[in-house]
Amino acid sequence: MTWRRQLSRQYGSRDLKCFVGILILLVVTIVGLMLRSQTLETGDDVGFMFEESTTHRVNVRHRHVDSTVSSPGFKDDSRSQSSQPKTSGGAGGFPRPFPSSTSDLKDFKSPYIRRSSDPYRDLKLTREDKREVTSNKVITWYAVAATQLPEDLFDDDVFDDCPAHRCRFVKPEMLKREDKDKVVDAIIFPGVAGRDKEPPSRTHPDQTRQAIDQHDLPPWQSEKVFIYYDMEAPMHPAKSFGSQAWNSIFNWTWSYRRDADIWQPAGFLQRVDKVKPSTSFKDIVKAKNKHKVVAWFANTCNVPSKRDQYVRELQKHIQVDMFGQCGNLTCPKGFACLETLSSKYFFYLSFEDALCKDYVTDKFFDMFLEDIHLVPVVLGGADYESFFPQGTYIDASWFSSPKDLAEFLKFLMEDKKTYTEFLWRKSHFVYTGSDTNSALCQLCQQLHSLKSSRRTYPDFQQWYRTDQCKAPRPV
Repeated sequence: MTWRRQLSRQYGSRDLKCFVGILILLVVTIVGLMLRSQTLETGDDVGFMFEESTTHRVNVRHRHVDSTVSSPGFKDDSRSQSSQPKTSGGAGGFPRPFPSSTSDLKDFKSPYIRRSSDPYRDLKLTREDKREVTSNKVITWYAVAATQLPEDLFDDDVFDDCPAHRCRFVKPEMLKREDKDKVVDAIIFPGVAGRDKEPPSRTHPDQTRQAIDQHDLPPWQSEKVFIYYDMEAPMHPAKSFGSQAWNSIFNWTWSYRRDADIWQPAGFLQRVDKVKPSTSFKDIVKAKNKHKVVAWFANTCNVPSKRDQYVRELQKHIQVDMFGQCGNLTCPKGFACLETLSSKYFFYLSFEDALCKDYVTDKFFDMFLEDIHLVPVVLGGADYESFFPQGTYIDASWFSSPKDLAEFLKFLMEDKKTYTEFLWRKSHFVYTGSDTNSALCQLCQQLHSLKSSRRTYPDFQQWYRTDQCKAPRPV
């Protein structure tokens, strides 16, 4: 006798259906509890959506807006929408600052984010490259006293960790005292030295003795690779070799810009292998000391980005404490200042002094230092959405006005769960520094590969300034 017949004798058809239904419900409940437990353990329970809010109304300047949301401040443009922060339907116009899942944090690719702590992973030498490394390359600086440069830059071992390590720096004053025909392979021209200076005589840029109009210029200054170096934004009209005479003078550029021949950003982020669960940030958010809203530290005032005006307008709608020479509050030096602010404030204004392409300074990267629990609010000219994951920062450009930004920050102050998710998502990455060593290795490797890296800048000002910076919006 089959089990079905046995059951049918003891129970009716309706009883069996009820029994099966209860059994299915029990299985679903158990599976749900298991999944919930696993999610809480890994910290992935934080992908919630904003709840309905009828008390707040923010004009959001988003380029990707859910069709169910009416955002009066919406402004469209032609840029790709794939990486734009989403807007939660019915959230009172607030931006959706991060996706509901965390896969984007694991899969997000950016030149500013490294999976490995090895800064030289992209600088491996091929066999052909190794054959080119046959002699030491000598590098010096133009119109700069060695006292203005880091002393350890001239150490004998500064290039030792590089794949192509046969390079060394020589102090410029040492060259002046020694034989003028001393062999130098590269001269670096720092932007700070470039105010209204006439360039060395150089009629052609192809780095050969025959192509140089030498006149009275010593060979060590005329036949080598000329490199423009600047880590600052092109803000001042007279700055950085502004005359037409500097066209076709430089062979390479060394800058924070992504299109520079030697790229050195202000910082790199590294992925964290083991991320703390989101619950570990709850005590940080609920700490009694952490009760102030926004902090801002700045020593340079009245800058092209007009960040001062933005902050003053923001202060009309929310508490902003100003530190440094642009404010009236003081802070300990270095990391101690960040620790102090992190323990008391919820947000930090990472406002740049210029709104220029690729220009992201340590004001932003410092927020990713370990144990700094502040959410950065950025104002800059870089494409943050392409380079940094959603939900790790807030962009002032998302909002139509400082008032609207203030309303959103107030919203996050009230919704501690959402604010906690910002901190947790940010904790997936840690700031590892600007990595000067990687830039030095790029320099040395290119000097040993002139055949493939030879170039020039026939219109240097066009490269340096055209379409690089934008004017700030009126506030």
